[in-house]
Amino acid sequence: IFALGDVNDDGALDLDEFIGVMFPSAETVISRISQKYNNINEVKKAFMSIDIDHDGKINRQEMTGSGNYNSQEVDAIFILGDVNGDGDIDLEEFIGLMSATEKRKKAEFKFFLEKKVAVQST
Repeated sequence: IFALGDVNDDGALDLDEFIGVMFPSAETVISRISQKYNNINEVKKAFMSIDIDHDGKINRQEMTGSGNYNSQEVDAIFILGDVNGDGDIDLEEFIGLMSATEKRKKAEFKFFLEKKVAVQST
């Protein structure tokens, strides 16, 4: 718990750090899940294995029944992933959700590089 929660590295868990470990946000849960996928093909393969009826969408029952995700993870996936609000996760939504951290890292790095270039130019 300390390794996960001691964000400020002071050797103790304060209340906020404890709550963060015990009740992670949906974004934290998704970040943790998405780390197991190394590329888009792995994300697609995972989607196809969960989409039991092969209708191109995953519902809560399919996701829960897959045995790959606990109830907290399923809730997080649907909270953040169901972009169009239809109650299902389609392939595009699943890929977007599971690769969001990589996209965010690239965007942050690009932003950093742009700021660095701007600062050096002035």
